Amino acid sequence: MRLVVIWTIFFAYIAIILYIVFQTEDDFGNNIFSDVQVADSLLADSSLIGAPMTQADSLFSLIEDALEKGDLDRARELAKLLEEKYPGSTNSQAAQILIENAETHGGDLANRPASGNDGQQPKVTPQTPPPNTKPRATTRRSSPRNEERLAQERLLAKNQQILDEALTRMRSVRSETQNITWYYNKNVSHYVYKNSFEAYIGQSDEGDLWLRLRIYYNGENGLNIHTYGVYVDDKEYTISTLNGKMERGRGPKGAYEWFDKYVSAKEIEMLQEIMNAKRAALRYMGKTENWERTLTEMEKLRIKYVMEAYQAMLLPRKSNQSIAALKK
Repeated sequence: MRLVVIWTIFFAYIAIILYIVFQTEDDFGNNIFSDVQVADSLLADSSLIGAPMTQADSLFSLIEDALEKGDLDRARELAKLLEEKYPGSTNSQAAQILIENAETHGGDLANRPASGNDGQQPKVTPQTPPPNTKPRATTRRSSPRNEERLAQERLLAKNQQILDEALTRMRSVRSETQNITWYYNKNVSHYVYKNSFEAYIGQSDEGDLWLRLRIYYNGENGLNIHTYGVYVDDKEYTISTLNGKMERGRGPKGAYEWFDKYVSAKEIEMLQEIMNAKRAALRYMGKTENWERTLTEMEKLRIKYVMEAYQAMLLPRKSNQSIAALKK
């Protein structure tokens, strides 16, 4: 009888150990599964608000949350899951950028304690706690500079998605002699026999970025244009042909006058007004005669596409300067 009791206790002990081991493995394996459930929950809740959220967006949101809490390991696991489910997606690429930045800055960006020694943690001499006294729990607080830097990095990741989408509507033309890449709307040609008002972007290999404006005229007779008047709702702008390049001539479809110039700060404001205007008109003022027409909805839409791409290309320069200043 005693032998039976001993064997019963032994097998019970073995069963308890096996249960603990397999339960631990199940809990580890269920962590990522639970994250997918959370993402699905976010996806379901998003149907109650304006813009629908995809599961990729939900997983990206969980990665941002993990980084804000300083849980870099969880962020890596979620990013791996995101890449497996949506390989090469903009969300996956943006997540990799965030994680690489977090790893570069020490991993725990969101919860790293503030320090007053150029970012280095002060040395602390360990002390033996009094007998029968438990050590006090410490709570790490995030540094305002690190929080701002992390916010800038999240902004850059989101902006990259906007830029990728904007560039799908553009075509690029490389100039090896100038070391410049030009970006145009896909359906606009440099040489056209029509009347149009277009903007385009230039970016040098050194990172310089600017806008240019083209105004085309085509008609039976030339106007000898010297000034353009742009009327946007209740505002008026004037563009002189003295500040740019004018090309005149005759072709198979009549007289043409093509004007090209650098866009100033005032004209950037004008373009922003045009893309949101209810009504915009253009007057061609010439020595021979004047002619006026209304800008079409397609012209305004193409201006909007260029401005969206320009702002998305401009933002990284400003943000990188801010991040560099925060690192000092």
